[in-house]
Amino acid sequence: MALGNINDFKNRLLVGGARANYYVVYGPTIGEDMQFLARATQLPASNVNAVEVMTPGGRKIKLAGERTFEDWTVSVYNDTQMVTRRKFEMWQSACAQYGNPIGADALAAYESSTWTVTQFSRSGAPMRTYRFFNMWPSGLGSIELSFDEQSSIEQFDVTFAFSHFEPVSSGGTIDPDIIQIAGGVLGTLAVSPIGTPTPTSQGEINEQLPSAVNSSAGSV
Repeated sequence: MALGNINDFKNRLLVGGARANYYVVYGPTIGEDMQFLARATQLPASNVNAVEVMTPGGRKIKLAGERTFEDWTVSVYNDTQMVTRRKFEMWQSACAQYGNPIGADALAAYESSTWTVTQFSRSGAPMRTYRFFNMWPSGLGSIELSFDEQSSIEQFDVTFAFSHFEPVSSGGTIDPDIIQIAGGVLGTLAVSPIGTPTPTSQGEINEQLPSAVNSSAGSV
């Protein structure tokens, strides 16, 4: 493999690369204010635990285990009437009240499954959306007060617990680039740059794969 030059690097960093400040958080539980008051967040993280299996001779092989999802945190600007803060307090109070150990009898009474975070390109086109399922605010952070802070807006962190997330397309369905495996070894392989067509047939997908993968791929 030859050492690439700056033009090779630019050609692969499509349209200048993704920018961290082009995003929207959509949270209907709170209202449309979240689109403007969510100062910072992350695209969500997940991990697949490795299961170690001993083989004859004492060697270990690692197999894919269960997927786990890390909590998701959003930093929120505090408005002058504390409307957004109060909505989060009410939502969390539905989970467990402040003065006594009482909460909703049914999870559906306080869980929300329609929150999303979307990464946009510099042209304003949605690049990637993640939808959260069975989500609720497990942590409501403090708001720091100080005489020294004369020109900054208050903010607080909200930590969400949820069962899982899924990448979704603009139509609200699971991202078609994520191939649902039904006995083969294909994963997230048919990914196209924004503005270029995504291959839809198995033949088109195979053309993008290394020959070693093609020779071992099962049916999808």
